[in-house]
Amino acid sequence: MVVVGGGVIGLSTAYHLARAGVARVVLLERYGVDLPVTPLRRQVVVTEPVAGLDPAMPFTIDFATSMYFHREGPGLLMGMPEKADSWSFDLTRSTEWLVELAEAMQRRTPSLGDVGLTRGWAGLYEMTPDHNALIGRSSSVPGFWYATGFSGHGFLMGPAVGEVMRDLYLGHTPFVDVSGLSVDRFRVSEVRPEINIVCTAPQRSARRTPCPAPRSPAPTSWARRHSPLPDGAGSMSTPSPARPRTAPR
Repeated sequence: MVVVGGGVIGLSTAYHLARAGVARVVLLERYGVDLPVTPLRRQVVVTEPVAGLDPAMPFTIDFATSMYFHREGPGLLMGMPEKADSWSFDLTRSTEWLVELAEAMQRRTPSLGDVGLTRGWAGLYEMTPDHNALIGRSSSVPGFWYATGFSGHGFLMGPAVGEVMRDLYLGHTPFVDVSGLSVDRFRVSEVRPEINIVCTAPQRSARRTPCPAPRSPAPTSWARRHSPLPDGAGSMSTPSPARPRTAPR
């Protein structure tokens, strides 16, 4: 980013707008751009083939625990927030989280209790204080536009946000009013936290009933059997030759 006289006059990349992930937001602080975005670790795993999966099976979330799954090839991709959130750039994966996932699976998808796992990885959400995105034009650095802090929802919102940023940059009126997503909202007290999708630990404890205690030691043994898993971000691993499991119920 080329800054002259406190304003942005150009970029050294092919992009003209800052599509900043959490690491880039930290780097922007040196230019006087203060965006309250913090990294939050999330972990996922992918199962072996599961027989009988409906090709149209929707993305499914258990609101009691925020455990979720969706089809990933012949198997399932599964994830869940950690009970103790990791607010850092730490990308290591833990057996403790696998135990937590197994407990939730035992309650909601018991038929997957002995399913095998092929791979897994950890990544980072870019979280804002109210879990809503930051979209707008900097009031402190002229010429700087931002779209970041989607708090885990960026892939869903990406196409619409791209159109909004195009219109803002060209001086057109976007098809939806995004003024409420300006970073300047944190200067006032009327902030509306987003708490209705996949939450962090404090939100879950404040508004949800936790899962009951596991009925057997199976979750711990299942987790230990699958830890550590091979990293799989951006790669495909060969599933084990075990027979396909049945679809979740």
